[in-house]
Amino acid sequence: WQARLNELVDKYEPDLMWFDFGWGRHQAFEPYQQQFAAYYYNQADRWGKQVSLIYKGDDLPKGAGLLDVERGKLDRLWPDLWMTDTTVFKDTWGYVEGAPMKTVDALLHDLIDIVSKNGTLLLNIGPKSDGTIPEDQRAVLRGIGTWLKANGDAIYGTRPFLAYLDGETIRYTRKGNTVYAISLERPEGEILLKEMKESKLGGLRVKTVRLLDGGAEVKWEEKPEGLLIEVPSDLPGSRAWVFAIELEGLGFDQPSVRLEHRVEGVAVFAYSQVRNFTDKEQVFDSYVFLNGSRQGSVCRVKIAPGESADVRFEHRDQNHYKAKHLLLTDVESSVNTIAVGREKPESYPAVFAFPSIPMIGSWKFKQGYQPEWIQPGFDDKDWQSANVPGRWPLGNDTQGQTGCFRRTVRILDSWKGRDLHMNLGVIRDEDNVWVNGVKVGEKSYEEVEFHFSYEIHKFVIPQEAVRFGEQNVITVKVTDHEGRAGLVGPPGFITVAPDAE
Repeated sequence: WQARLNELVDKYEPDLMWFDFGWGRHQAFEPYQQQFAAYYYNQADRWGKQVSLIYKGDDLPKGAGLLDVERGKLDRLWPDLWMTDTTVFKDTWGYVEGAPMKTVDALLHDLIDIVSKNGTLLLNIGPKSDGTIPEDQRAVLRGIGTWLKANGDAIYGTRPFLAYLDGETIRYTRKGNTVYAISLERPEGEILLKEMKESKLGGLRVKTVRLLDGGAEVKWEEKPEGLLIEVPSDLPGSRAWVFAIELEGLGFDQPSVRLEHRVEGVAVFAYSQVRNFTDKEQVFDSYVFLNGSRQGSVCRVKIAPGESADVRFEHRDQNHYKAKHLLLTDVESSVNTIAVGREKPESYPAVFAFPSIPMIGSWKFKQGYQPEWIQPGFDDKDWQSANVPGRWPLGNDTQGQTGCFRRTVRILDSWKGRDLHMNLGVIRDEDNVWVNGVKVGEKSYEEVEFHFSYEIHKFVIPQEAVRFGEQNVITVKVTDHEGRAGLVGPPGFITVAPDAE
């Protein structure tokens, strides 16, 4: 195995080595896997070129290669570059006469969504035995190429924005000081970009807004709730419309925060970046703000035009520099916002609520479904106990194979006035979710031939659905399509949503 791979590397100097499932699943492979990875990367260094070693699942340690998701996508913005491999066909990889094709829109929307989440797309086609590419496949590729010719700046060389989506149809990418808002559906009238509101831009301001296809400027207005764009009636193009939003000023990213429990309290370590979208070098002091009040020590920043710089507040061993520890002392029932900025908080804050409510553990379960089961006053004492995460046999009724999970949690009164986030992990296969009888989310079933990445289901619980200071009932109706249903998780927590005022 290793000899064949080394031969391929030496003869052909491949830019990419792609591995399917299996090569990292057997312990006997591990030393040869390590030796091959080292050989390939060392050879690439001698060639003076960058290469990629592709793996699936946990076949390689994080950072040792490029994670691949076959015929699927990650459900969130990922911190490291990753890849989707898929095909132009609906249900095959190679050429089959008459095989149904995916549409240009379906593939283009996948490409945009993947890139917005820090991914890249490897797209397969199926030539005939004589090497020719059939016209139906050529038409799909030309359709994608036509869009890229007009809007490629929103894809090529871009990085993710602070958020990857806005509502159901907007995806974001970024290049330098330009953010690209890509509407997957044709926009009409006005669109409100909530992720572009001033409080989320960390000190940056909107300078111009234009259509990427053709470059025409459009009317816009910064409002407290977001950036309002007036959509021209004569939009060029026929799919995926792109608004290029140029930013200016100094902008702080939302901080990444690490908490460390100590005897005297919880120590806070905050890390962020600041971007200089001005035409001058900037030198300034930055600070961390806890619940709107400046805390800890100063971080001096010097940053050239068009560049970014790290902002770090870590005070573990800096007492000899007179650094001030940042400590949280009330962690029993508190909500804390942590932001960075200069004389005032400028970044979008990170929010930490104590204590987080874990969704892992014991739930109640009953086969089937009845509408009264979602109500908080329903008596479920005769239901079975079900451990989550896990799979569970579902019953048969007129709505298919269904079952219901219920759990009661107490939500603190100190969280009052805030929307909440709930992470239930992976739910197989179709679900509806209620809190105190109020529906907060649902997911339909989509059958995919090879689906190795399942969506982690997160919900926003609106504050009007919550009984603060009391017990709250969560009900999940699950419908089975593949015989492996349940709250297969692992689930996360209920906590305070960052958007809370």
